[in-house]
Amino acid sequence: MRYISIRDKLILNYVVIGIISISVIGTFSYYTARKAIYQRTFDQLNSVRVFKKEQLESFLEERASNAMFLASAGNIHNLMLYMNSQDKESLKILEPYYNELLSYYHQRDYVHNIFCTPRPAAGSGGRAN
Repeated sequence: MRYISIRDKLILNYVVIGIISISVIGTFSYYTARKAIYQRTFDQLNSVRVFKKEQLESFLEERASNAMFLASAGNIHNLMLYMNSQDKESLKILEPYYNELLSYYHQRDYVHNIFCTPRPAAGSGGRAN
C-alpha cells in the first residue's frame, strides 16, 4: 500500500469536512428560503382575495342599489303588474311602449349598469348589440 503523507491526509479531511458542512448549510438554506417564499406567496394571495372580495361586495351593493331604484320607479312597477295580468296576445300591443321605456333607460346608462349588458352602439336605437 502506498504511503500517504500527513499533509495530504489533512487536506483530504478538510475537503471532506468542507463539502459536508457546505451541503448541510445549503440544504438548510434551501428549505428555509422555500418556506419563506411559500409564506410570502400565501400572504400575497390572501391579500388579493380580500381585495377581490371587497371589490365584488361593492359591485354587488351598487347593482342592488340600481335595481332598487328601478324597482321603485312607478312606470316600471305598473308595466310589470300589467304584463303579469295580461295574456301574450295583448302584450304585443305594449311592445312599442316597452321598447321605448327600455331605450330610455339604456340612454341613461341604467340598464347596462345594473345588468352588465354592453353599452348600445350609436344609432342602434338604444338596443345593445
